[in-house]
Amino acid sequence: MIQKQEGYQKLLYTLLCFAVIGLLCVTGCPLRQLFHIRCPGCGLTHAWLSFLSGNLRRAFSYHPLFLFAPVCILLFIWMDYIPQRVRDRAKQFMIGFAVLNACCYLFLLLST
Repeated sequence: MIQKQEGYQKLLYTLLCFAVIGLLCVTGCPLRQLFHIRCPGCGLTHAWLSFLSGNLRRAFSYHPLFLFAPVCILLFIWMDYIPQRVRDRAKQFMIGFAVLNACCYLFLLLST
């Protein structure tokens, strides 16, 4: 019974996370609005909207790692349910994404 509750809780976290991301599509980046600087995730919303409208080149120009962000979010939330033999690879993937995202963020900060 406890595992079932944890599964529902994880599902709720997943839905809540994507609801917040959907809300940010409407309101914009709070960090950029408050402090007028780009955050590491700036451009993800525009990238996904461009991707979904079929413009892959524009999507990559907004944020080159936009395809990996939802994968990392899902891996982070559902990590407990991933088999142990795959969990280490998932952690390496998330660390790699974080390092690449930091590099992209520094590039964007230095180029603007």
